[in-house]
Amino acid sequence: MARYDYESTLEYAQQKVDEARASREKTIKDQEKFSKRLLMFDTAVQGANYLINQRADTLKNSLAEERAYLMNAQSGAKKIIEQDNKLIDENKSRKEWIQEQMLEQYRSQIETNVPGLTTQKFKDGKVIEVAKYDIPTSTLANTTLFIDGEEINFNDLVDKRTSEWETLVSQAKSVPSNVKDLDAYVDQYVDKEMPSNLFDWMTRPLRKASKNETSETLQDKLNKSSKEILENPMFSNFTKFQKSLNTYQENFPNQIVDLVNDFGKELKRDLNGNIIDTRFDKIVENIEVEIKAQTGTIEDPVTNKKTEVINYTPQTKITNVDNTTSVRTGNTTQITTGEQILVKLESALLKTYEDILSEKGLNAFIQHPMYVKNPMKAFNDVVARGINEEGVNLYVRGDIDVGKAIENLMQSPDIKQIVGVAQPLSKEDFLRSDKANIYDTYEEYLNSHRENISPVITETLNNIVLGLRNTKQ
Repeated sequence: MARYDYESTLEYAQQKVDEARASREKTIKDQEKFSKRLLMFDTAVQGANYLINQRADTLKNSLAEERAYLMNAQSGAKKIIEQDNKLIDENKSRKEWIQEQMLEQYRSQIETNVPGLTTQKFKDGKVIEVAKYDIPTSTLANTTLFIDGEEINFNDLVDKRTSEWETLVSQAKSVPSNVKDLDAYVDQYVDKEMPSNLFDWMTRPLRKASKNETSETLQDKLNKSSKEILENPMFSNFTKFQKSLNTYQENFPNQIVDLVNDFGKELKRDLNGNIIDTRFDKIVENIEVEIKAQTGTIEDPVTNKKTEVINYTPQTKITNVDNTTSVRTGNTTQITTGEQILVKLESALLKTYEDILSEKGLNAFIQHPMYVKNPMKAFNDVVARGINEEGVNLYVRGDIDVGKAIENLMQSPDIKQIVGVAQPLSKEDFLRSDKANIYDTYEEYLNSHRENISPVITETLNNIVLGLRNTKQ
């Protein structure tokens, strides 16, 4: 009995020990599970906090980018709108402004980028770069440009840029004042960024065009452009006018082109073939080139020496069928040779020569290579070729009174004006003129006039008369 009770006690004790171990192991497992759950929760919270913080940073950065984008758009829009409003204040169209800017910049670009176009000149004590020849504005505006592998007329480029400017103005006025309205603006203009620099926007295609030119290719284009302007189909009814334009262009390259371009734009042909001056809505009966001759004074900035020169100013004169007239005046040009003096005398000379030459002589005269530039030389050459040792000149009419022809020529208004220019001012007239403010003394003026004006005119007139007298040899 006693032994049994002992064994029971041992079994009971072992049972309690096992229960205690199992309870302890369960407690440990429960604690480990709780710890893991706690760690997982903490990690999840930290992850959520990270995502929340990251989203907040992204939104913050996005908002900053949107504000920066809006401020940049508003800055560009302000420049565009201010420039467009300035045009309104100046009563200038968008196309006029763009054409002026592009012409100025194209001239600058070709002088910078085209090799051989400029030369050095001493002015005001400094050596400066200047174009070798004058480039009329209208000639530039009529040239063809080569940009990005394609040809485009300058005026067409102006039209294209004007259209683009109008789009830019519309876009500038659409820029919102608040970020909340930015989405709608971006949706509409997502691929149309406004230029930050209007000058660069204006000149970019011109820089490309100028870099594709050489001095030779540019000169060819300019010559072609000027020729198209001077040979406007509107002038085809007026052959003497066309001849005068050609003569002026030959002797003073590109000096009359702008005048003719502006003048030609005001003419149109009606259904009956009449030429209409649109300024006055009148039928044009005749067009002439008139040249005003007068003296001017130039001063050397280094030596201060003053020199009298002859200046020509061309005018286009329209006579309408109702006998009303209108005149347009071009740029003044300085005479540098006696040959250039003949340009003003062309009409009087041609009339005299046509009266003297026979039909055969007239044909030879018109076909002479100097007929346009120097009709006096052409006439003298034809007369020399017609000399006949056995009788009258083969190219001259037999019944012509050369003395009378010379007298009539000298009485023409153009000859009289040139003779008047050749004569210096009297001392009284000098003191009443602006010459008195230029020259220190009357003697200084008189010497300059006698040295630079009188000889060249006198020599030219003598050559004309000598050529006419030779017709009787």
